[in-house]
Amino acid sequence: MALLWILVLAVPALATVRDEPVTLVIIDPPGDLASGESHIMTLRFEAFRTASVEAIKVLGQGWSVATLGDPGAMILNTGETQEVRIEVTPIDPEEPLEIQYMADGKDHRASFDPRATGWKPGVAELRGDTPPRLPSSRDFARAEPYPPTPPLAEQDPQFAVGKMDPGMTTTSIRVTGRVIHSRRRVIGGAQDDRIDIGADGATVRIFDWNNYLELELNSVVTDEAGYFDVTFDWYTWPGSDTYPDLFVRIEASSGVAIVHRPNNANPFRWDTDIHHNFNGTLLEIGERGVFFDEPALQILTSLTRTWRWFLDESGRDAPMLGVSWPDGDTSAWYSTPSGTMHISSGRSWREDTHSHEYGHHISYHFIELPTPDYCNDICDDPGRCSHCQWCEENPRDAWSEGFANWIADATTLHWDTEYEAPPQYHRYSDTVGKCGEDGLYNDAWSTEGAFQALLHDIQDYSMDDDPVAEGFHDRLYLGTEEILFIHLETDYWSKSAENFIEKFMFFYPEYSARLWEVARNCGFTGIDTVPPITPTP
Repeated sequence: MALLWILVLAVPALATVRDEPVTLVIIDPPGDLASGESHIMTLRFEAFRTASVEAIKVLGQGWSVATLGDPGAMILNTGETQEVRIEVTPIDPEEPLEIQYMADGKDHRASFDPRATGWKPGVAELRGDTPPRLPSSRDFARAEPYPPTPPLAEQDPQFAVGKMDPGMTTTSIRVTGRVIHSRRRVIGGAQDDRIDIGADGATVRIFDWNNYLELELNSVVTDEAGYFDVTFDWYTWPGSDTYPDLFVRIEASSGVAIVHRPNNANPFRWDTDIHHNFNGTLLEIGERGVFFDEPALQILTSLTRTWRWFLDESGRDAPMLGVSWPDGDTSAWYSTPSGTMHISSGRSWREDTHSHEYGHHISYHFIELPTPDYCNDICDDPGRCSHCQWCEENPRDAWSEGFANWIADATTLHWDTEYEAPPQYHRYSDTVGKCGEDGLYNDAWSTEGAFQALLHDIQDYSMDDDPVAEGFHDRLYLGTEEILFIHLETDYWSKSAENFIEKFMFFYPEYSARLWEVARNCGFTGIDTVPPITPTP
C-alpha cells in the first residue's frame, strides 16, 4: 500500500451502524383516497430486544387522524409485536403523513406518502425481444425465491378436488425472459447515456389471473445477467378454466434480500400485462424493464453479488435481510438488532455503499458488530455523529467500518470481468489518504481506511513500492482465505486492527515478517521496534 500525499476531503462517510431495537411496518396503507373518505390502517411495532414504545402520533396538515384504542406506553419483549389502529381521513390527500414515536427514549419519525410508488405493483414494460444469452464466465450461485411458491391446494381448495377427477389433464407451460434496469454508463454522465444491466437475483413469479384472484403457479430467481426460465403445470378438469390468464410479476426480493419502501413489508413489484386464455406451451415475455423505482433492482443486484462473493469465498450463506429504500436523502446505515439495511435516495446507485452495509450484515451474523461511538467532533454532522474513511475514530469503529469497506472493495474488484458491466462506485484503497479535517495522516489504529488498506494489501496481487512510504512496501498477495479465517474462525476477542495483526501472526507465522512490513506501509507503528525477521523482497 503506497502512502501517497493525498488530501482526502473529510466528507462524512454517512454509512453507519445504528441501534434501533424496534421496527415499524404500516399494514393496509390508505392508498389513493378522495377528500373526506376515511380509512383504517394499522401500525405494527416489532421489538428485536426488550424496548419501550410510547408517544405514538400520526400527523399531517392535510389529514384528520384518530387513534383507535391508544395503547399508551408499551414495553415490548424480544420478538413481541403490538398493533395500533389509526383512522385517517384526507382533507388534502396531496399532503404526506408523518408517524412519530419514541423507542427506548429515542425519537423516531417516518414520513409516509400514500401516493408514492412501491406500495402496489408497478408496470414491467416491454423493452424488446430477449437478446441472446452470452456465455457465462463461470457457474454463479443463485438464491431461492422468498417466500417460495405455496402449494396450489393451499391457494385454491378446488384444486385438491379437481386433482382427483379422472378427467383431469396436465399441460406443461414454459415462461422465459429477461429483467433489466438502466443506470448511467459513467459517474456524472449524461442522463441519456445509459446502460441496461440484467437484474441479478430478482424473483419472477408466474400468476393466473381469475376475476381479480391471483393464483401463483411457480417462481424462480433471475441469473447473474437477469435471464429466467421457469416451467409450471397447468391442470384442467371438467368445469375448470381450460386456459390460464397469465401474467408475470417481478419482485426486488429473493432469499438474499427484500428491498421495500420504508415501513412497508412488501418488496417493490412490477407486473406485465395479462395474456388472456393462453393456449400455448411457451410464453416469451421479452426483455422487461421498470419505469419507476429502478434503483430497487440496482440495490438488489449489488447485494446479490456481495452475498455470492461471500458464499464463494467463505462457504457461508448469509441470512436474508430487509432493505429500506429510499430512506432519507443522503445517508445509509445498518440497524441492530433487527439486522436491516437503510439506503437513502442519495445512495441509490452506489454499489460500494450497498456492499459496505452488507459487510456490516456479515459482521453482525458471523463475527460481532460493536455498538458504535462516532461522537468525537470529527466528521460529525449536525444532530448525527458520523465518520470518514481517513479520519480517526476509535479502534473498534475503525475495525468495524474498515472491514465493511474491505468487503465493498473486494466484492466489486472483479465485476468488470465477471459481469456485463463494472460498478460505477467502489471502495478501492490502493493509496492511504490524509484526513481532510486536519490535513494529516491520522492514527492508523483508529482509522478505518488504514485497516481497509491493510486488508487490501494482504489480499491484492500487486506489490506497491513507493519511496514516500519510508522504505516500507506491500509484501503480501494472499487472496481472501487468511483474512476471512481470522475474522470467522478464531476467537477474535477485541475487534481491532491490533488484535487482527496478533492473530494473523499467530496462525500464519510464515508471513509475520511480510505482514509487519505491510502494516508499517499502511501507517501502523509500534507493532515491534524490530521486525520478526528481516523482510525480504
